Amino acid sequence: MAKCVTLILLGTLGIPVLLLSAATQGKQSHWEIQGELSEACTCSVPCGCNFRSRASHPYCWSIASLNIQKGHYGRVKLNGLHLVRGHGEKAIVWYIDDRATPVQAAALQEIAAHISAALRWRLPPFIHFETAHITQVTGKHGAEVSIAGRGGFKAEYLTGGDGKNPIVVENMTAWNVRHDIKGRTQRLHYKDQFGSAFDRANTNANEGKFDWTDRTKWYL
Repeated sequence: MAKCVTLILLGTLGIPVLLLSAATQGKQSHWEIQGELSEACTCSVPCGCNFRSRASHPYCWSIASLNIQKGHYGRVKLNGLHLVRGHGEKAIVWYIDDRATPVQAAALQEIAAHISAALRWRLPPFIHFETAHITQVTGKHGAEVSIAGRGGFKAEYLTGGDGKNPIVVENMTAWNVRHDIKGRTQRLHYKDQFGSAFDRANTNANEGKFDWTDRTKWYL
């Protein structure tokens, strides 16, 4: 059974209040994570949010998955683990890789809380955490993400004018990634325990490499 935890954000700065985990041992540790970000949202292609503009409709719900290929929180290694954010109408839920040890899971939760507090747009009053089995596969032609029991997406990269290589956006505004590969979903579906739900096709998708630390100015 999935374990769910709620984080309460207080004040205009969204300061996270959490019981300190075994990973923190009373203080926040320095962390670094590198890997692949796969994301899809309910907007048409391209999502206006990616270019500091308006979404194609009054809402933009999304799934964003981090494949941490190399990372640590203090002395806690995080290599090979996943962290996924589900953003729906009713709530934001961070899904913690069910393969993580208790200490690793606590470290991932601390990182997710830090990223949430650094978001540049208004958050709902509660951020939730839940363990889940997560898969994230990236290939030459697309990406696929699955959150067991909650949903996921499958996307194909958009081919550029040469008919061979994908369209790549540099210095985009929505995701702090080196090079953002644009894609289109074959299906994007999601349902959480708080009432958020969507099921779409032919919507916006992104893929790129991230290299973040606790000192990074912005994330997503």
